[in-house]
Amino acid sequence: MTEIISRIEPGFEAYEDAWSDVNAIHPQHQGLRSEEFAAMLRDPTTVKTDVMIGDEVVEIPQLTRVTNFDWLDEVFFTNHFPTETQNNTLVYLVQSPGVEIGPTAQEKLHGLAQQSGVLAFDIPIIPETDHLEGDVSSKKLNDLGVTKERILQELTALGVEYEEPELLGTQTYFAGQSRLKRSHEALAAPLGFLEAYDKGVAAGRYNPDAADGVVVRRTVDPQTAQYMYDFYAAAYERLKHPCKQGLDPEEFLDMVVNNPQVAKLISLKDGVPQSLYLACDNLDLLTWVNPVVYSNKYPKQYEQKQLIWYPGIATDPRPEVAHGNSIAMVKLMAELAEAGDNEFVALMDFCDENAGWLPGYLADEINKTTEGAINIEPFASQEYWAVRLKPRA
Repeated sequence: MTEIISRIEPGFEAYEDAWSDVNAIHPQHQGLRSEEFAAMLRDPTTVKTDVMIGDEVVEIPQLTRVTNFDWLDEVFFTNHFPTETQNNTLVYLVQSPGVEIGPTAQEKLHGLAQQSGVLAFDIPIIPETDHLEGDVSSKKLNDLGVTKERILQELTALGVEYEEPELLGTQTYFAGQSRLKRSHEALAAPLGFLEAYDKGVAAGRYNPDAADGVVVRRTVDPQTAQYMYDFYAAAYERLKHPCKQGLDPEEFLDMVVNNPQVAKLISLKDGVPQSLYLACDNLDLLTWVNPVVYSNKYPKQYEQKQLIWYPGIATDPRPEVAHGNSIAMVKLMAELAEAGDNEFVALMDFCDENAGWLPGYLADEINKTTEGAINIEPFASQEYWAVRLKPRA
């Protein structure tokens, strides 16, 4: 494995550098991780392209299988393109800004067109009205060559014909600056949810051992964590999207069992967890997030750890479990924000099914409280596309 990594390192460094300008302005990390990059190069079905780096020629992947991406949902693509999956005529484009489609990849695309194959890809989107504060580059994504139009233009230039592209799904990134409604104790530095909860426990306002109601935990025992992961996974499983939704089992269990930095708001009934909110104020823990974008957009809040990401919001979906726990959980968060003098920024990302209603629902519930108010708005997205290639008429 060491030999493989050392051999691909120059290629990966060049690939990673090609994405640096995009990763400076978009909240979702763009491009492959080193492990994915190496796996694609090891896969004999991956179509690679030679790139000159200094005096050395290195390989980068350009067309590969969906299964080589840790963050794509294989089941979605199999269900959406069953024939193409079976016939191996579905490929995913590994973009590299500034790198054109190489000769071998061109040949592969022409061959796919003769079989009416499908080319899938994803692109970052920042609305033209978006304004990024701080020292972030103001270059638009189209200047960086990572747009749907650029990909289609390249296909046209290669003489590859195609049908109307299909939007498979969108992942939308939201941010909301909260405000406290009434006079409150001014602290030298705001307290996070965990510190504010501990303060409330010490004052006798909260019972961390309660069997009913909402409690806040720093860590959770493995058995309880696994129980919550089971309903967390079941809640996210119903979301049909090309991008995997929610944390994977290892990420979830590590975050819940081992990481005391992440607040776990748990709604209990007779001691049994029914709902879970994860609240994380360390963006470096989230592998798909670009912290630099948020540190430039919210420099003061970033420094004071007032950027709160919600990597998990889930309720046990079984019909026998009473829902409606979110109201109490949101109410507790508002109380903790007030107690901690914490006008935090709520950060989250949702796929299409939840993006249209969940941020608005959470904002409405916060705004009903006596403690806080918030307006949660979208500011960037990631689009997932597929285009069916076709033989020349």
